[in-house]
Amino acid sequence: MTNTRLTVLLAGTALSGCLDSPAWKDFPKPGSSATAAESSTSSGEWPSLTTGSGGGVLTTTIDPDPTSTGEVTDSAGTTGAMLDPLIVGHILGPDPLESGGPIAVSIATEHADGVRMQVDDEAPLELTALGSGTFAGEIVMVSGLVNGTHWATFTAWRAGLESEPLVVPFTVALPEPGIELFWESAGLIGKGSIAALAVTATGDVLEFGTYYPANQPRCYLRRRDLAGSWSDDDLVVPLPDTTCAAIDMKVAPTGEIFTLASRTDNNDTRWTLGKLPSWGSPLENIGQGTAKEDAHALALHPEMVAVCGAHPQPTLDLDAFAAIFRPNVPGTVKAFDYVKTKEHGFDESARDCVFVGEGLALVGEAKGLHEGDMQPERSRLFVLELAADTLEPTWTVAPAGPGTQSGATGVALDDQERLLLSAYTCGDICEAEGALRMFTPGMGLEWPVSLGLGIKRPHAVAWHPAGYVVVVGAREIDPLSTIFWAQAWIPGSNEPLWTAEHSDAVTLQIAYAVAVGPYGHVIAGGMGALGYPAIAYIGG
Repeated sequence: MTNTRLTVLLAGTALSGCLDSPAWKDFPKPGSSATAAESSTSSGEWPSLTTGSGGGVLTTTIDPDPTSTGEVTDSAGTTGAMLDPLIVGHILGPDPLESGGPIAVSIATEHADGVRMQVDDEAPLELTALGSGTFAGEIVMVSGLVNGTHWATFTAWRAGLESEPLVVPFTVALPEPGIELFWESAGLIGKGSIAALAVTATGDVLEFGTYYPANQPRCYLRRRDLAGSWSDDDLVVPLPDTTCAAIDMKVAPTGEIFTLASRTDNNDTRWTLGKLPSWGSPLENIGQGTAKEDAHALALHPEMVAVCGAHPQPTLDLDAFAAIFRPNVPGTVKAFDYVKTKEHGFDESARDCVFVGEGLALVGEAKGLHEGDMQPERSRLFVLELAADTLEPTWTVAPAGPGTQSGATGVALDDQERLLLSAYTCGDICEAEGALRMFTPGMGLEWPVSLGLGIKRPHAVAWHPAGYVVVVGAREIDPLSTIFWAQAWIPGSNEPLWTAEHSDAVTLQIAYAVAVGPYGHVIAGGMGALGYPAIAYIGG
């Protein structure tokens, strides 16, 4: 049985459902109709309830009050007194909460059918019945922005009766948002960089990148815990004998790891989509692209996975494409052309994509002669919405402003199903300036905020459950020197919430990827000062 969860956010408190997620049905292995057994990664666990004299667990016992009020009629028709529901004990901890994870709640009762929990002044919710008068749940605080003392109020109930409320204070002391908690960029596996990151439901941090053993590019997966530690068993090379460059990675709630890479076999380079059913299992091939087709990103849905990018046409232009794969059926691949005045008059490249409900949204840039332009061809940011099942396209292309050109580099979905885009703007001579945009279906593009001096093209974005977006990239000092950079913004604001930077030398240092865990952990990855893979854990 899964406990109910309460998530406390930056803008208030929100209730979330159970931890369980729809299971991904395994793809069959190539040439087989059989499916692999369900499995998941499980090397790490979220922090558990602390006990003992120094563990900060609050425990209270209340003697039952025999006072009775009201009446109840049993199945035999006998009427008698109904006993008041009572809370006779509770456990809440860890307290203080000093690292991301749940605060476990357990309430012992007598004569109760349920227990309501209210944190601060937010909406109450019901705890989960575990039997024998015990009810349980979780309080989830996801950001140091809510540090301080909070109160949880518990009320046991039965029919129309309620117990006296039990009010329990607890303290949140999470790391300050934006502070660097862990950094690693060393020659432990040699030169390389991180292309994608994920924080799993079990608390593992996974990185997918490219490194160069014997000066040959190979894709690698590395698993860390929430302290940054890893061992030899935590490094996997899925294609050890194949020229490979990492592009993207997504992890299903049930633990399957999907990888998107560019691989070369017999001088033929194509993107390939693979799946590891669990950590350390053999890589299963799901699909691959055509020659000269560029894949840029993965999107994951409980029942499908999508690859998006740019597809070359016989007319020598590029069209945005989406390849969608469902379990046990052939993949669907479709190209999309933005038609304004002339078919195939534009080069469309999808740089990232995300599922919005059952539909898919692609973002990138469309290059050509836009409406009102005479010359030259210009790139403009686009959002392409694909309807569920039919993939019917709806294009939104940004007008000029603040420069004559623009483009999207990444996308994340917020808790209101708005799209948050990392982007850039520039003039006809494109000296890019980093930006953020927000897209709401039916409302269009909003919030064209600049990321400030030195931020050229951000590389990725992720949504934080505390109600803000994290964007990563590099801050340029000069053309040969950049700083590893991450920044957080509340949508619609004019100033960043926090900024994190790291520099080990006057050279190139870049963040290419970002992930946010379910308990607010912020992880950024890319390349460090000496050309080694770099990873940063940042307070959220």
